[in-house]
Amino acid sequence: MLLPLLACTPEGAEKEEFASTQLIINSFLDVSESRHIVRLSCETGGRTVAAEGAELYCTVGEGSPVRAEEALLEGAGAYCFCADLVRGERVRIEAVYNGLRASACVKVPDHACLLSLVDVREEDGSLIADCSISKAYNGSPYCRLRMRLRYPDGSCSEELCQYHKDNDLLDRRLGNDASDKFFESGACTNHYCIFASSYIMSSTTVQTQIKLDELPDERDDAYALEVSLLSFDNELYDYYSVLNLIYDAYSGFSLPSNVSGGKGFVGIFIPSTIVLEP
Repeated sequence: MLLPLLACTPEGAEKEEFASTQLIINSFLDVSESRHIVRLSCETGGRTVAAEGAELYCTVGEGSPVRAEEALLEGAGAYCFCADLVRGERVRIEAVYNGLRASACVKVPDHACLLSLVDVREEDGSLIADCSISKAYNGSPYCRLRMRLRYPDGSCSEELCQYHKDNDLLDRRLGNDASDKFFESGACTNHYCIFASSYIMSSTTVQTQIKLDELPDERDDAYALEVSLLSFDNELYDYYSVLNLIYDAYSGFSLPSNVSGGKGFVGIFIPSTIVLEP
């Protein structure tokens, strides 16, 4: 009974569907952590499903590949591997699934700037952090300020979008990306608080401010506030730049990909973090 059904398949349709099938790798690796999560999915004909049961390997520098295990508690298609990410070395992530193969290779960044002082206050239902940023040395070209909530069990909230107001550092031209004209004109807000580390001079300390509007519905005095300064390369900067545009509903922009043989994005950042306990 299957033969007539196969015979009715248009010639080349099966090959076309396979050709449009690709792996999607997404991961943001924190140099300060030893446990890392990679999310793997498969896109076929515009439909995306979690890639469960795949083979996923991570190689740091000249070391041997480490096979990742499925992280069931992190959701379908999540894989976990443990490795110490060494500054300056390259990290290669490779995935194999149903005959498909995709990979990404990213260099581990170094500190460009350090977060040395934070004063936080609550104002009209928002948290406002005054941040002191100093130059470390010639490290990564770009940085991002991030705030999130840390709970007693060690877990953290999702990264919450931030914005600034009348902020010279975060209003400056960020590079040669197409998004610059939006930042400069004020049409697009720098929600992810990204900036070029070159604006921080080695002999000066810059005071800047970020604001968090989305506080938890249920106020819990047990949570701590985590404020981080993330250092990363130009590829991750481009990713956040496009996210800013998408956040403000600008059309015609798609997220960049640095995955070979598929799509998605693998980024690495190194944080300078201060945790303010309740």
